[in-house]
Amino acid sequence: MGTRRPSLTDLVVRHELIALDSCMLIYHLEGNESFAPAAREVFSCIEDGRTHAVVSTLALLEIQVAPYRHKAEDLADCNYALLRQLRNCRWVDMTYELADRAARLRAEYRLATPDAIHLATAIECGATLFVTNDSALPDMPEIQLVQIAPYAR
Repeated sequence: MGTRRPSLTDLVVRHELIALDSCMLIYHLEGNESFAPAAREVFSCIEDGRTHAVVSTLALLEIQVAPYRHKAEDLADCNYALLRQLRNCRWVDMTYELADRAARLRAEYRLATPDAIHLATAIECGATLFVTNDSALPDMPEIQLVQIAPYAR
């Protein structure tokens, strides 16, 4: 008899500080049919203070590309406003030290630059869980990774 996997909420609230990949914010904003319910579950834990989150400002860049590409200034403005209002979520700017940590992670794990920046942000800030949907990310001793796909409804 196998062990039962904990719920996404149970997993998230075990961590005082989590970090979010850009996709989590996109699912939350866009209401992605497959992944929005799991994203809402994570954001509920953050917004009610059962955990706190950090996010690299790189996520804002990644989120805003599509609205700007499609000349959807209203959507870009709305995204910007909604993201700034997230409770218990701290946006982290790139620093010299963060760039160096990202370079080390990129070299060691052969990560793409955006992934290295998101993970370096998480690790430097002391997050113990990185919430993503990227199945290509390797296991890392520095931080636990959770993909939300298995939790999608």
